[in-house]
Parts: sequence; structure tokens; C-alpha cells
Amino acid sequence: MSADGETQNDPAARDFRLGLVIPCFRELETIPRLLDDIAAEPGLDPAFSRILVAEDGSPPEFVAAAREAVRSRVTTMPGLELLELPQNVGKGGTVRAGWNHLASTITHLAFMDADGAVSAGEMARLVAVARQEPGKAVFASRIRMKGRRVDRHASRHYMGRVFATMVGLLIDPDVYDSQCGGKVLPAAAHLAIEPLLRETGFAFDVEILAALNHTGVKVLEIPVDWADQPDSKVRMLRDPLRMFAALWRIRARARQWPPHPTANEPE
Repeated sequence: MSADGETQNDPAARDFRLGLVIPCFRELETIPRLLDDIAAEPGLDPAFSRILVAEDGSPPEFVAAAREAVRSRVTTMPGLELLELPQNVGKGGTVRAGWNHLASTITHLAFMDADGAVSAGEMARLVAVARQEPGKAVFASRIRMKGRRVDRHASRHYMGRVFATMVGLLIDPDVYDSQCGGKVLPAAAHLAIEPLLRETGFAFDVEILAALNHTGVKVLEIPVDWADQPDSKVRMLRDPLRMFAALWRIRARARQWPPHPTANEPE
């Protein structure tokens, strides 16, 4: 990845080492395609990256497909590996397991959804921002604006905006989109917030946001191109109800979190 003069002179950015987690559950064709896209993306250079396919307790045929996808590419993607969870723990639990697996060996952690709704190229844009702002968390955001393309089914869009409004009311009034499937944060920030985290489902993004705010880590939202995928794991009736319930749990727990010593330190 090329770097400008400012990045080259910043030791934190120069020593940037990325650990990328791809949580997958019942994936067959998406993982090989996504790994090939990552390998072809210069901004996700495997020379400084570890890439972890985290298999979330899928049935054997899906686990076998993930194993083959990794096995057949590991020589050309030397940072690639597979983490097999013995049972299904949910997307949030899988991302956290992957981050915990990688956190001691890298400077920054990331995840991207297996369906490729956020492309490898867009993840590379997030990584570039994280290199420039190594102490901050970087969230992909589905903001409809000129110069960005967000292809989303109307029902999902409106449900998402209702949920985002609730996140604003209960958790963080300044965030536009907490749920987009692409995030990068310092490994040190993850280690600081991990003891606070409880959510293992789709609401884990909100809990991460709340915990980062609590510990004083600034979050940058970056508008990305995003495309709705037909095989999304979100179920329109069941999952939104669970996520709304999770918001109240997160808010209640956050009020009980002990003060963090660095939360009020100046940047």
C-alpha cells in the first residue's frame, strides 16, 4: 500500500499491522469469491495483514467448503488462516473470537461481512483511513450521498433507519449507521473494551460503539459504496425485534460500566 509523506513520518502508521476477520455461517460460494477479491486488492496487502476466516459452527459441508477455500489459497495469501468454532455463537461472538485470536500479534483489527456487501476495495479505503488515524476506530457507513452508491431494498433501508434512530436516542446521537459490515479499530481499543462486551448477535456493533465511546476512543464514519446481498443472514421479522431488545440491554449495562481512566484524556 502506498503512503504519503505524513504517513511515512508517523511511527504508529508506519508500523500498522492489520488482522482482518471474516465471520461466516453457512457460506459456500461467497468465501472463495471474497478471498480472491481481497488477494487482488493492493490496499489489503497480505504482507502486513493476517486474514482470518472465522467459521461459526456451520454444518459439516459448509465447514469443508471454508477449509478448502483457505487451503487452496494459503500459499498465495500467506497471512490467511481458518478459525473453526465448535458451535454457532452468532456474528458478534464470531467476530470477537476472531479478534481475540489475533489481537496479540497485530496493531489493528477489522472485520468485513462474508457476503461482500462492503467490497474489498471499500475495506481498503477504511484501512487507509485507519493508517492515517491509527488511534481511532473507523466504521463503514451507508450514507446516501453524491459520489457514493448504496443499493438497498426499500424495506431494509427503512427498517435500518428506524433502528438507527433508536441507536441515536439510546446510545449515540452522533452516529448515522452503526450496523454496516466493515470496521477497523486499534487492537489496544479492542482489548480495553472486550471485558465490557456481552452481545453475540447482530447488535454487537452497537455495543462496540457504546464501549468505544465509554473508553474515549473516537469513531470516524466513512461513507462507502454498499450493495444489498440476496443471501443476507438478517431476517426481517425476527432479527429487528431481537436487536431492538438488545439496545435496551446495552443501554442498561452501559450505565453500570465503571469509569475508564483514559476516557477524558485530551487527544
